[in-house]
Amino acid sequence: MTFLTVGLLLAVGAVAFLGRRTASELRMALDEQTARVMTLERNFGAVLACSRGLANRFENGQRLQQTLQKQLDKLKHQGGDENQLAVQHAMKLIRGGASLDEVKDVCELTAGEAEILESLARHRAVA
Repeated sequence: MTFLTVGLLLAVGAVAFLGRRTASELRMALDEQTARVMTLERNFGAVLACSRGLANRFENGQRLQQTLQKQLDKLKHQGGDENQLAVQHAMKLIRGGASLDEVKDVCELTAGEAEILESLARHRAVA
């Protein structure tokens, strides 16, 4: 073999070695990318499932809000004005044994209003 042939064989061998190394590096990079894509697909599926769950909860909340609003409207029409409802509620609390402070806080009454209602409740209980 001549010097040129040996040089060519060494060059071809080096290119083949680098080619194999590059191919193996490319395979490894492809495997890593495939793993990342699979992870992203799983994460996307989880986010999608979560958003569906949130949408369902939101819809349920809207339905509940509509139901409660209808009940509130019905109570307003049945029981008269809001003050009458507050007085009725306060009387129930007093008859149930609630303290005047509790009645004031819950029904947003002054101390004098709560005391009058307490007297009225006592008077009705005696009568």
